[in-house]
Amino acid sequence: SRTFMRFQTNKIRLLCVDEPSSALDPRGEFELFERLRQTAEGKTMIFVTHRFGHLTKHADIILWMHEEWAVIESGTHKELLTRNGEYASLYNVQAQAFTESEVC
Repeated sequence: SRTFMRFQTNKIRLLCVDEPSSALDPRGEFELFERLRQTAEGKTMIFVTHRFGHLTKHADIILWMHEEWAVIESGTHKELLTRNGEYASLYNVQAQAFTESEVC
């Protein structure tokens, strides 16, 4: 797509995306993040998401923010889980939804 072609320039050092996969099915979402990962190589990427899977696979540092844009917790996924804070609590709720469902 044209958007990703613009990212390919060396002039761009920072990519910001807000809920980039909110309207995609799981396959499209996977493809988007694979492309973002390749495109963002050597650049800083900031993305806003409510889906924890993206954080665990693509984020070096996670900023867990409150609705008023205040940073509540920050660190790697592993660090945030070991702190057992709000991030860990909500991550576990989302993860439980996948582990309790039946697989077809």
